[in-house]
Amino acid sequence: MGKIITLTTDFSMSDTYVGMMKGAILSVAPDATLVDLAHDINAHDVLEAAFVIHTSYRFFPPGTVHLVVVDPGVGSVRRRIAMKCGEHYFVGPDNGVFTYMIQSPDYCEAVEIEPPPRAPGLRGVTFEGRDVFAPAAAKLALGMSLHELGQPASNLVTLNIPKPRISGSTIDGKIIYIDHFGNCISNIEAADIESLGGTPRVSVAGHDLGPLRSSYADVPVGEPLAIINSLDHLEIAINQGNAEEDLNIKVGTPVRVRSVK
Repeated sequence: MGKIITLTTDFSMSDTYVGMMKGAILSVAPDATLVDLAHDINAHDVLEAAFVIHTSYRFFPPGTVHLVVVDPGVGSVRRRIAMKCGEHYFVGPDNGVFTYMIQSPDYCEAVEIEPPPRAPGLRGVTFEGRDVFAPAAAKLALGMSLHELGQPASNLVTLNIPKPRISGSTIDGKIIYIDHFGNCISNIEAADIESLGGTPRVSVAGHDLGPLRSSYADVPVGEPLAIINSLDHLEIAINQGNAEEDLNIKVGTPVRVRSVK
């Protein structure tokens, strides 16, 4: 099995873009193992893509290359970067999509990718996922060093990631991601709640969800709940339902955790 390359985009699977990127990768690294991580990121939503790759990459083996193309600035002066953080490689635009990794305790080094010569007959510059990032990811998977791809890059772009505010016995956070099931994931993590002590109670969008539950089945079908999910984040859900729709929750909706001692 060849080196693993994950792919995260906002392309969906309804067009040929993902397939063309895979073709570009396999033309350089035919033995690579390609993993579709997510292709239904909301269009142009760099913050959503940043959260998805941040919460997913650690479950892959060291040396995995993570290719992320959510790139509303494609073809502009924004930089194209490849970087190594800890034991993982990341390739994509310098638009904040790698904010979590850049701000992590892991040591990160980055280069600005030198674009390869344009294929004969191609004049457009709007598909750098295929023409620049895919070949770069493939070369890393083949063992090319980071610095063979380009010159060192510093002052990488980072997003203003919303952070929870902890005050006394209360944590105020926000919903930052909503999954396919309508489960609403907040920026409050398990460790934040544990720091409060006592019994936490959760409220969101005018709904008191009571104490944390340990599984969706802890409440009757159709009832809302708050749970620490598999990513160690506080999640608002409805047992076999859709919290986004039924509770009228959106990305940015405030969430409060209050400790009862």
